[in-house]
Amino acid sequence: MFTAAGAFIGLLLQSIIATAILGVMFFMIPLWRLKIYRNKYRKYMTAQLESTTSLVTISYIRCNSFIQAVEENIDQISPIVRPKFQKFLDECKVNASVKNCVRNLRDSINNTLFKEWCEIVLKTLDNSEMKEALLPICEKYTNIKIVQDEID
Repeated sequence: MFTAAGAFIGLLLQSIIATAILGVMFFMIPLWRLKIYRNKYRKYMTAQLESTTSLVTISYIRCNSFIQAVEENIDQISPIVRPKFQKFLDECKVNASVKNCVRNLRDSINNTLFKEWCEIVLKTLDNSEMKEALLPICEKYTNIKIVQDEID
């Protein structure tokens, strides 16, 4: 549709070169739009994961139970991420292995820092003294946000 519109405008200008160029340019409009929306969604998702991981990390350090930390904060978690964490809580009620539940949570969200955060959570389930290692991951989210804002 956009290609035809570009070609039509080129024909109105009575130039074959303009017809070809405008046809290609108008063909690219939906692709550019898709790329812009994808980048906006990634930034939004990163911001939501930043606040979620910070909330859960602070509660986890305080109460020493990852499941309890998620339960305490489920109402404050963003609606875009909440279903994934709610599924984690529901799975923990059925599955005795919290590690498997955390792995499933990790795999449900496609974000590199979130996967790294989940890996550290898995390690803290074996060694509770490693909980402080979760804080630098939360700081990475903030640093990435600052860098992305500067790039934009």
